[in-house]
Amino acid sequence: IAKTELLMDIILFAVVGVIFVFALPHFQLQNFMLFDSLHVFLPYGVVLFSFLGLSAIPEIAELFKHTSEKRSLDNLIVWSSVICGGLFFAFTLFVVGVSGAATSQDALSGLIPFLGEKVVLLGAVFGLVAIAGSFLVLGNYLKNSLRYDYKVPYGISVAVAIFSPILLFLLGLREFIFVIGVVGALVAGLEGSVIALIYRTIKEKGDREPEYSLRIPQPILFGVVALLVVGAFLELSMR
Repeated sequence: IAKTELLMDIILFAVVGVIFVFALPHFQLQNFMLFDSLHVFLPYGVVLFSFLGLSAIPEIAELFKHTSEKRSLDNLIVWSSVICGGLFFAFTLFVVGVSGAATSQDALSGLIPFLGEKVVLLGAVFGLVAIAGSFLVLGNYLKNSLRYDYKVPYGISVAVAIFSPILLFLLGLREFIFVIGVVGALVAGLEGSVIALIYRTIKEKGDREPEYSLRIPQPILFGVVALLVVGAFLELSMR
């Protein structure tokens, strides 16, 4: 999976670079005058979804053989988050800068009048690679969780990981923005709250020497949990 992910990431950056080159001549700053402060939190769940990478951390940690190597895991997490955030921000910036009010929900079809169908086809490749990469990591995480945490047989674990998205699609969950918005808000709220509670428990009762340590004041910790929970409820109420 690691080699496949690396190949997909290379393709992803290459495709985005090509799209930027073709989009630059059509970029117009006046398109950003359409910004509406009343809807500033509308993409809350979508943004959180783009940063859902917790399940990849254990997979990355397994690649490090020595404890000294794992001490650099914190820098890796920070820089990977910065790079991913920068990539998605740049993509959003160029899409809105080119298509403006004509920006479509899938971000790509709205670019056809400006960039042509061939360039937008590259955008479809971008979307396919991004989704496939996420599916590989999250699917593998779900499979391993079922196998090792709940002792589900290997074949059933693989089947659940592969066919669950297909089943949800057949049941009618086909609104892309709706799905990733709700999933992003709910999963981030749940994961963030659980991680905060685990962090607090480990700080109080843990007896293992960690590779690195964080010091987060409890008011900030519970404040983040409260924001995630409120954000999840607001996201559901807007949908």
